[in-house]
Amino acid sequence: MKRALVLSGGGAKAAFQAGVIRGLALAGQPGFDFVTGLSVGAINAAGLAQFDKADFVKASRWLETLWTQQKVSLCRLTRWSWLRGWKRAYLGHNSALQKLIATNIDLHRVKTSDVALLVHAVDLSSGDVRSFGDQSAYLNDGMMGCASLPVIHPPHKAGERSLCDGATVKMDPVGEAVDRGAEHITVVLDVDPMAPVKADVPQSAPAMLAHVLDLNARAALTQDLFRCQHINKHIGRYAQAGKHVVKLSVIMPEQPLGDSLDYSPARLRLLFEAGVKRGKADVAITVK
Repeated sequence: MKRALVLSGGGAKAAFQAGVIRGLALAGQPGFDFVTGLSVGAINAAGLAQFDKADFVKASRWLETLWTQQKVSLCRLTRWSWLRGWKRAYLGHNSALQKLIATNIDLHRVKTSDVALLVHAVDLSSGDVRSFGDQSAYLNDGMMGCASLPVIHPPHKAGERSLCDGATVKMDPVGEAVDRGAEHITVVLDVDPMAPVKADVPQSAPAMLAHVLDLNARAALTQDLFRCQHINKHIGRYAQAGKHVVKLSVIMPEQPLGDSLDYSPARLRLLFEAGVKRGKADVAITVK
């Protein structure tokens, strides 16, 4: 059975995703043939794609080290950020996140492993969504773009292109996995898409922007899941030749994970541990 893993965005909540992956590995779950991630989730997807499918446990340990041994916050915004923001199109730098990618993601290993990878970034100069697969010569640019949240961070310059977080536009990751022939898709969300929104109204512009993007991703992923559910029913009802029903498993946190921009080391550890608990507990919801 061909298995795929879809990781949502969510900034610092990527640590929760890494915990879920570690929990799945500890529970004896097999690895994945195809991985894709939105926003910072692309870092986790690329991390997994460095290892062969059979090395899933080893890959999960690598992700644990990545997110639990950070010494400083990966995103810092101060009151001076606002003053600088009046003269430029962003509030802070994402150099820490880009350094995380440059020093930890081995693109040669990604290209040579048996796990397929796909990430997306938006070209602000054209509005086009650019897709970067594991064999793309521009995968590094795509990864750097994934770490650039509009307004919060400057776009990544790649020649004439200005690349930013693909989650701002590209919202069909489950569809990508289906197109790749996946028979079982595991989706890791940073929020329960069906639960009522119960979050404190953010008190700063960066937090508000992150919150709005989270809501946008939540709505789009919910639609994505329902669309796949509808297709499954159609295939099952009419037994279309050459088509197969896709098993969808969705893993979500027990409670809201909070601020997407809080990359403090202590919080990353807490998010990771929450993810491990969910991954090990076999709490995936099957969407039929």
